[in-house]
Amino acid sequence: DFSAKVGVSNIREYEAEKVKLEKETRERRHVLNCELSKAKSQLQYERKRDTAKPLKKVERAIKDLERLKERLKKKEKDLVVQSKREREEIDQLEAQASDLQEEWKQADQKAKDMKVAFLEKQREMKKSASGAEAVEEAINESIEEVEGISNIPEGTGVPKSADNGAQWMDLEKKVEQRLGGSPREEPQLKEDIQQLQTMLERENPNLKAESHYERIVDQERESATELESARNDTDSISKEFEEIAKVRGSRFKTFFDSLEVEQVYRELSGGGQAYLSLENPDIPWEAGIKYSAMPPSKRYRDLTDLSGGEKTVAALALLFALNKASPSLSSFFVLDEIDAALDKTNVHRVASFLQSKRDEFQSIVISLKDTFYDKADLLTGVCRNPETGFSKSVSLDLTQY
Repeated sequence: DFSAKVGVSNIREYEAEKVKLEKETRERRHVLNCELSKAKSQLQYERKRDTAKPLKKVERAIKDLERLKERLKKKEKDLVVQSKREREEIDQLEAQASDLQEEWKQADQKAKDMKVAFLEKQREMKKSASGAEAVEEAINESIEEVEGISNIPEGTGVPKSADNGAQWMDLEKKVEQRLGGSPREEPQLKEDIQQLQTMLERENPNLKAESHYERIVDQERESATELESARNDTDSISKEFEEIAKVRGSRFKTFFDSLEVEQVYRELSGGGQAYLSLENPDIPWEAGIKYSAMPPSKRYRDLTDLSGGEKTVAALALLFALNKASPSLSSFFVLDEIDAALDKTNVHRVASFLQSKRDEFQSIVISLKDTFYDKADLLTGVCRNPETGFSKSVSLDLTQY
């Protein structure tokens, strides 16, 4: 009854027809899934391609900023050296100016002292000249008196010799009173004047010291102006560099925080832990980044103490986390025997991970382990051609099965 109802001769024919139909349905579904995956991959690629240009532009801008930073660092270094050199020159000029100023003060003081001494001697000479005039007047009066004594008429009641002696004594007293000792001081005054002239000639003060000092002061002022200009340039460059460093730090932190290393490592290792930490959070690009990974069911160890397979899983986790944070970084991977140090369990995990990410990126894996084979869309083998003696390649499209 059932055979007649479904239109077959017997149950076996029905089962064969059903199996055939299910197989065709599975194959059709597989083809549709492949087409859908290709369409998704193409769509993802187109989306990435649309954003590639802006990202490249940003990368070029970052490189330009890096070059500008290097130029600014070099210019700042040159300005610091120049500022130091100019500061040393200013210090030398200030020392010279101080010495010249001291020399000028000493010369000026000596000139003032000599001028005072000269004026004093000049006053003494004038006094001597007045004394000489007094002497001359006294001599003239004495001559007149002597002449008067000589003209006394004879026959007076006083002896001539006695009168003359008294008048001569009075005359000597008058002369001494008028001279006041001045005639004896005149040779000494001449000698003092001669000594002052000799001192003036010997000292020979530098009359150009003041102009030299003014010239050095002008040079110092110009150097100070140049130094101030250099300081302003340095401040401007420092501010510009700080702005660049701020933008750079912000971009670095944004990208660093977007890395999901722990999530990718947990998926690859089956439950492990991994994280990145900055050695210098304030200026991250001037120090390193520490990468720590702890496989599941194992205690923490330094990355260098992990086994070869554990290091491979950690490295792949970091690679795929970087690609996830920046899809334009790479949409195609060539992995050469990454399973060489992996056990069968980890090979299966890595292969399953790559298969699950086929919509995000494509990859070519060179492997000698068959665990990878059934996860691929296309297998390519290389073998020796016995007829020619050369190697040949054989390809198999697994999407057909």
